[in-house]
Amino acid sequence: REASGFLRYCYACLIDSSKNAKPRRAEVVFLSDGISFSYLMDSWYERFCDPLISELQEHRIPFFLMTPSREYFTPRRTPSMFIQPSLNTIRAKTLLSSNKGFGEERLDGFQEFIDFIKLRDLKITSPGLKRIKDEFTLIMKYSEFFEQVLRQIKPRSAFVVSYYNVAGMAFNLACRNLGIFSVDIQHGLQGDLHWAYGRWKNVPATGYELLPKFFWVWSDLEAEAIKGWSSRVSEWHRPIVGGNLFLNLWRSSENKIV
Repeated sequence: REASGFLRYCYACLIDSSKNAKPRRAEVVFLSDGISFSYLMDSWYERFCDPLISELQEHRIPFFLMTPSREYFTPRRTPSMFIQPSLNTIRAKTLLSSNKGFGEERLDGFQEFIDFIKLRDLKITSPGLKRIKDEFTLIMKYSEFFEQVLRQIKPRSAFVVSYYNVAGMAFNLACRNLGIFSVDIQHGLQGDLHWAYGRWKNVPATGYELLPKFFWVWSDLEAEAIKGWSSRVSEWHRPIVGGNLFLNLWRSSENKIV
């Protein structure tokens, strides 16, 4: 699977070479989820990053786009850096290494949590301690990669589509370590019942390092769900009602794409 993915990467870089981007100085950096693309006119359009990128282009603000996943959509509307091969290499090295590079390992209350589930015969599949440790390690290693890239770009702000995966959380951590404010762009349904956006409990006084500083949401409905838990730590996490820019694009017949 990884070998075939690498071949697709090489092919995509070759046939779409004019859109291959290398880290360079930019005011704004984007991390796509790698799958939110639509074929419009003659190229693949990133539905959540490209509307913002269009605004930046109009105001001549430099930007940089990174794209994960093994899809490798070509031709691309916007030049981007395919990062999945780098993430794959880091993952392979990390999971095959016997030394994870960390000292004390402790997860307070985890065994009590498992006992609680078993005692009540709850039909919940919980990740084992090994998987939690592996994913924690990957977040740390991916974060080191993103820090290296961000140090070259030196952005003032960073946008991510779907922050709640290993790469997205690592991206947020890298941004926080470097003093760059990160923004999650709403990409679908949110609300109180969405585990990544609603009803966070016991939020630390300085917020969560793996969550974005800002949540770009479509309406007041999503904003209220986030305010419900973030109001006490608004310095670290808070929503911004920016609207659904991809939807707005279709409301203007003057747009070239429309």
